[in-house]
Amino acid sequence: MTPIQAIKVASDEIEKDPNLRIVAISGPGEPLACPQTFETLQGVRALNADIEFCLSTNGVLLEEKTKQLVELGAKTISVTMSTVSPETASQIYEWAMIDGKRLVGPNGEEGHRCTAQGHLFCYQIRCVC
Repeated sequence: MTPIQAIKVASDEIEKDPNLRIVAISGPGEPLACPQTFETLQGVRALNADIEFCLSTNGVLLEEKTKQLVELGAKTISVTMSTVSPETASQIYEWAMIDGKRLVGPNGEEGHRCTAQGHLFCYQIRCVC
């Protein structure tokens, strides 16, 4: 769904139910990795300043994106986590995309492990941005 489509859906739902107070944003993929997430949030915020956002994220980009989320008025963020162990992560995920780099498990290319820049988490991000 494009941001324009999502904003239209939110607008239609707000029109149907003026008591609607929460708009939830989640995958597929990692919402914080997609600029369209923020475009959608801005558009929904323009519809109704009182709408609250509930965002689901794997948390990898949370520190980097917190300021934007606060500026948009996001108050509820759900962080999902599959593991804190790189060893377990390498059994769950074949690869992860972090900071534009494809990371693979311990049996992959040297230097491309699922523990980039101190992150202990490994995620498979399926975002089509």
